[in-house]
Amino acid sequence: MKKRNEGIDLLRCLAMLMVVVLHVLNHGGILESSARGMPVYNAAWLLRAAGTCAVNCYALISGYVGV
Repeated sequence: MKKRNEGIDLLRCLAMLMVVVLHVLNHGGILESSARGMPVYNAAWLLRAAGTCAVNCYALISGYVGV
């Protein structure tokens, strides 16, 4: 029986959450409706950048666990 790595599982859960946030930002219209220069605009684009990185991280974790 293989031992699970809890750190990898936690990172995968965080990446899944960030992917959901990325979909809400894009398809929910938050990025288009926020005004440039406002704190909400900056926070939304920061979350989008983190979500984009989370997609790549999730793909790497899936490949690692799959092997």
